[in-house]
Amino acid sequence: LNPKPGVVLSDDKQKKWELGVEGHINNLFNPSLNFFQRTVKNEKAVAGYSYQSRTGALTCFAGTVPAFSTTSNPPNEPASATTVFTPCYTQTDTVRGGFELAASGTFADRSSYRTSLTQFTKLSTAIENTTPKNVFDFSVMHGMGVYTVSGAVKYVSPYSNSETGVNY
Repeated sequence: LNPKPGVVLSDDKQKKWELGVEGHINNLFNPSLNFFQRTVKNEKAVAGYSYQSRTGALTCFAGTVPAFSTTSNPPNEPASATTVFTPCYTQTDTVRGGFELAASGTFADRSSYRTSLTQFTKLSTAIENTTPKNVFDFSVMHGMGVYTVSGAVKYVSPYSNSETGVNY
């Protein structure tokens, strides 16, 4: 990885735990609840983009590539035919924690569903804007003869992509 100037990238170390309970009430309804946490020391994140300057130095600037195209001039640089942008990275310690509430079941022969809500209740400041707070999904499968029809719906709450700053 290309580090941001002044940053020395160190090995990352992760600690994860998950604790869950699941119940079997009947074939139609089987709930589960899982708690989780992931702690990362030295997690890498895009800090900006580097390009080769006219002096030959590799310069890392904060911002997004769409701010200027690969054929226009970077900030404080003369116009050039092409400029290649490479992500430059920084690191920080992060924590993500929360819970998942899920239910699954079968409602006919070869027919089943699963639904879940995942909510992050603990996010480090460095990643709170780049991690969706809530994720909801629902999927269903139904067997019909030799065929199986399936479908899924997923909702992800708004968040920002760390590489481009674009909100989703």
